[in-house]
Amino acid sequence: MINMLSRSDKSLVARWWWSIDKPLFKKIILLMFVGILISITAPNYNNEKVVGITTSINKKYLLFVLLGITTFLFFSFLNIKWIKRIAIFGGFALIITLILMQFIGIEKKGAIRWIQIFGFSVQPTEFVKPIFATFSALLFSAQYKNLKIPGIAMSFGLFITFAILFIIQPDMGQTILLTAIWVGQLFVVGLSIQGVLYIMLLVIIGIITAYLFMPHFQSRIDSWIMPDKNDTYQVDKSLQSFADGGWLSFKWGSGTNKYKIPDANTDFIFAVIGEEGGILFCILLITLFTFIINAMLKQVRKQDDLFIMLAILGIAIQFALQTAINISSTIGLIPAKGMTLPLISAGGSSYIGISMGLGLIIALTRRRDIA
Repeated sequence: MINMLSRSDKSLVARWWWSIDKPLFKKIILLMFVGILISITAPNYNNEKVVGITTSINKKYLLFVLLGITTFLFFSFLNIKWIKRIAIFGGFALIITLILMQFIGIEKKGAIRWIQIFGFSVQPTEFVKPIFATFSALLFSAQYKNLKIPGIAMSFGLFITFAILFIIQPDMGQTILLTAIWVGQLFVVGLSIQGVLYIMLLVIIGIITAYLFMPHFQSRIDSWIMPDKNDTYQVDKSLQSFADGGWLSFKWGSGTNKYKIPDANTDFIFAVIGEEGGILFCILLITLFTFIINAMLKQVRKQDDLFIMLAILGIAIQFALQTAINISSTIGLIPAKGMTLPLISAGGSSYIGISMGLGLIIALTRRRDIA
């Protein structure tokens, strides 16, 4: 139906279609479709295959996919004015939510990262990343448009506020993502070499502090550095999955290792793909991710507006780094970290949060002469 839209059509949908980056849009839709096919074959039911639960779990996942696609399309229609409004309102709303979560949140595996809404567990940090990227970009650009506004200082304050709230949960993985977004944007607006060195020093101090005072973080690092002396069950089973899958496999839905790996449908989904699709399929999936990231970075270089440039860059950094962390931890290149693979792993908050960010990129890159 969309292909039938004429350039002379002045309807909202027609103007949207002819103004968006269609190659990027189609790649994102393709990744969503691949994610649906993969995730419905990767359940993890306390290491037991329970057919009765499979259908209900898949229906729940498909509900999140529907909400994610709806979110993606909704945000892709927004104009710049509304994006800025949502960034400001959403930023403050999420700060309040994260504070309240320490009192009303749900504790899982020693961390308070979820709140209960209408019977669903929601992880607010997943929505912070795209909102922070746009809010921070707005503050950075404000300083360069009006020297009376201390945008850089305000952006730093926003970053520190969210970082502290993330660490309290605790969630070092999301804190690293947030730091990468802010540093990347700061680098583009003109961070000096001296500033880079200061930030690197702070990051090193932060990692050492986390290692000394956060037992969970310490155990992950120890397992990675000294695998012979620590529990490496997840990574061992993950690597076994790739070995069992070989170069090319056609075992979709019939893999066995996914019932032995904790969090096989979320943090270790890439291992399931390795067993059931083979290494070649994994390479194709990585290639698709690379194409999407490259398309985002091309759009960064095209922009003249500093706000749009920085917002796209921030979301692109989140998407790229989250992808790299998930895949790298699955194959043992870095310590295991609870990080989902964008649009592939199960998890409603993650899926909707990623969809929000990608929708914002489509909206930010629209041709203004048509939109």
